[in-house]
Amino acid sequence: MTVRSTVDVRTVEDREAGGRFTIYRTEHEGGIVAQTALHAEGLPNSVGGVRMVVTGALRELLHLSAGMTDKLAAADLPCHGQKSLIVCPNGLPVGNEARAAILADHIREVRRVAPGVIFGPDMGISEEVLDLVARDPELRAHVAGCTEIWGGLSIDQEGYTGAGLVAAIDVARQEKPHLPLETASIQGFGAVGAHAGRLLAAQGIRVIGASIAEGALLARDPKKGLPVLALFEAWRRGGDAEVRAFARAHEGEIRWESDPDVLFETPADVFVPAARTTVLATAEELSTARAENPKVRDVLAFAEATGVRLVAEGANHPLSYAAEAALEARGVVVVPDIIGNPGGVVGCYFEWLERTRVLAAPRERARVARAARGYADEAIRRNTRAVLASTLGSRAATRVILDEAMRRWRAVADPVTTFRHAAERFYPAAAHEGLASTSQA
Repeated sequence: MTVRSTVDVRTVEDREAGGRFTIYRTEHEGGIVAQTALHAEGLPNSVGGVRMVVTGALRELLHLSAGMTDKLAAADLPCHGQKSLIVCPNGLPVGNEARAAILADHIREVRRVAPGVIFGPDMGISEEVLDLVARDPELRAHVAGCTEIWGGLSIDQEGYTGAGLVAAIDVARQEKPHLPLETASIQGFGAVGAHAGRLLAAQGIRVIGASIAEGALLARDPKKGLPVLALFEAWRRGGDAEVRAFARAHEGEIRWESDPDVLFETPADVFVPAARTTVLATAEELSTARAENPKVRDVLAFAEATGVRLVAEGANHPLSYAAEAALEARGVVVVPDIIGNPGGVVGCYFEWLERTRVLAAPRERARVARAARGYADEAIRRNTRAVLASTLGSRAATRVILDEAMRRWRAVADPVTTFRHAAERFYPAAAHEGLASTSQA
């Protein structure tokens, strides 16, 4: 497939979605349309994932782009947010090569007018797809989230986002010892949710429910929970299909429900929404919220049914702000998405920043990975403590953190170099002297 037109650029002002956006649009064969939304300005780079979908709304794209700016600021990274939607109305292309070809054509056009763009993985665009894009040396500097082949850190395979989310939950357990956080349910047992489940189990939190696209898995004995480590290995072998097959083979331990939304009625102390945007909203918001997610649920009905004590947002914008406030008014602890889930974007940025180093000396990959994980863990724990200690509410407290980070980075003459120097303390000692540490800008 090839691009059918040069990039179309326009500016959108949408205060509700987050302010000012620049939209880059390309058209491709088969009626496919790709759009990248860049949020704000003033920093040299923007970072965000690419979603390949059958349908997609501009408002959702804008929300996700603004959310990426916030997430990057929360992680104290010197970048603005971007997000991309590739809408394929006749069905998603079969095979990674076809998907990579479309994305590569889009990037070629966008980078001509926005040279600081960096594209990462998301729904429909895997690390393997990005590997194929990175074969082109001119595009390599515009992708992050690859596998080892191109110096990548295998963000999804290694569970960077899930690890950060569980770090936030661990802080909540320390800071709120009066809350009994013994059980958890996970909406979306995938790249974020599967790793989160594995790590929660390691912390002694029983996962009693999990969902995939076609259904939900519930523990027949909540006192034992799901065999989450075995489920994790099944997911790693073959994704949703293997998880479903495992459930069939272990009906004595697992009750299968064909409706994944039964999870919203399953009692659990911790709820991890790690699937998609806008899964919970207030009753007053439901009719509007259905434009983004037709299956959005009433947050208070959810709270009554589950008795939830902590919501740790693994997906981007899974709860409306009003839904978060409604839960907090009931005494539920909410860890907002941009506080708990920036682990993946931190890994992507370190990968992009150090790709030259890693490709020059592959042994450096382990050092870069350790630095990225250490940086993410410190930022997430610091921010979670600040939010939980605040009397402003989780979103207002988060806004203070974000505004301070943005002010600081915009005042720096060379943000990339400044970040590199600040991050050096996270690198374990190793013989890497003499290696050029050149950014991919």
